Amino acid sequence: MGNKVELKMKDIAVGNQQNRFPIMFMSSEPSTNLNMKIFAISFLFSVTLVGFVNSVYYSDVTQLMHDSGVDSNDIATNSVFGLLKITFDNNVIADMGNELTPTQTKNEPTLDWDADENEFYTILNLDPDAPGRDDPFNALLNTWMVGNIPGKDVKSGRAIFEYIPAATAKGRGLNRYVILVYKQPGILKFEEHPIDRYHFEGRQRFPFVKFVEKYDLGNPVAANYYRTQYDSFVLEVYEQLQCCFELNKD
Repeated sequence: MGNKVELKMKDIAVGNQQNRFPIMFMSSEPSTNLNMKIFAISFLFSVTLVGFVNSVYYSDVTQLMHDSGVDSNDIATNSVFGLLKITFDNNVIADMGNELTPTQTKNEPTLDWDADENEFYTILNLDPDAPGRDDPFNALLNTWMVGNIPGKDVKSGRAIFEYIPAATAKGRGLNRYVILVYKQPGILKFEEHPIDRYHFEGRQRFPFVKFVEKYDLGNPVAANYYRTQYDSFVLEVYEQLQCCFELNKD
């Protein structure tokens, strides 16, 4: 009678994460050994494939954060986090720095990430170029901030800074808008003064690093970004905010 197959847990590096997998030790039964060998080959192939995909994925998000303007000077980009899915009206997707018009960003997007429904999250939408990359004296501009989001139900979270659309000034080229998702250590009591969608003051030069440290948010669990440049809708945003007309260049 052959020995029983023994299952043990072992840490195996897959991409940039340590994962625990069952490792099977062979019995002395020939037929069992054959089955175990087939399983082992299939399993190792799967681990290799997942590792390859994770490595490519990790490279993408690291480059994303570097390109977004909120890079290793502000957060640890050697952490592993996922790509955030950003969808505006009419199924317009913002992804990896693609260009959208301010008109397309008129209403707040829906966000999708790998969330735990039992955890709470904070999202930040930051413009590292405001008002333009040639002279970003208002950066980081915080255009949207929501905390205490249960799972990924953003509408059930607390809107600290209500959403304002992208409003890249005329003649200043492309601005980047990066959305970061953080998992909170628990329910938080945010001390920041709320800002509604009709006000600009208090959003500019947002102390991003201090905010993350203050609430012990750590590294983002998901991120993505898009770029916009001026279109006529920007003037409507300025009317809404009652500011910023002087930022336009002829």
